[in-house]
Amino acid sequence: MARPIWSGAINFGLVTIPVELYSATEDHTISFRQFERGTSDRIRYKRINERTGKEVAFSDIVKGADLGGGEYVIIEPDELDAIAPGRSRTIDINTFVVAFVLTAASGVMSAAFGVFQTTLLLMTTDESLHGRALGVQELAIGIMPVASLALGAFAEHYGVGRTTFVSALLLVVLVAALAIWTPSLLRYSGSGYGD
Repeated sequence: MARPIWSGAINFGLVTIPVELYSATEDHTISFRQFERGTSDRIRYKRINERTGKEVAFSDIVKGADLGGGEYVIIEPDELDAIAPGRSRTIDINTFVVAFVLTAASGVMSAAFGVFQTTLLLMTTDESLHGRALGVQELAIGIMPVASLALGAFAEHYGVGRTTFVSALLLVVLVAALAIWTPSLLRYSGSGYGD
């Protein structure tokens, strides 16, 4: 069975999910086992201390580097962990869930507003002008990414609170200007424009 190249956990606030990372490659070769000739007895490899000849438990094995001349530097696992302080085997994701919920909610609200906006536009426009009205609406939607870039730059410089206030103020001024300029938009008789 394949061994993971990394194991750890992902934290979502109070929920921890254990994770193991495996190599993306797969070996397609046939693996043979070793047997003693004339029997079906498997040959096993043991961890043997080369000086004493005794078997060593896996938990008693540490890593080391050969310095040459029979000298070695022995490194304990906790020393390896101390080499990289602050390193963790856990990935903390604190704001992902909140950001995902807010993004999903704003997407649903945006879709609902789009349907409401289109319905209101078509209800208040003469049927012969529906195509032009929808074309102007799509043009306005196409300009939105450019406006978003401008709002982002404004927010980065002046802060999110001021940006939200200024954009809401501009929206109120625009709606008031449209109401004054075309008061017929505020009247709806139910059968179309101009009835």
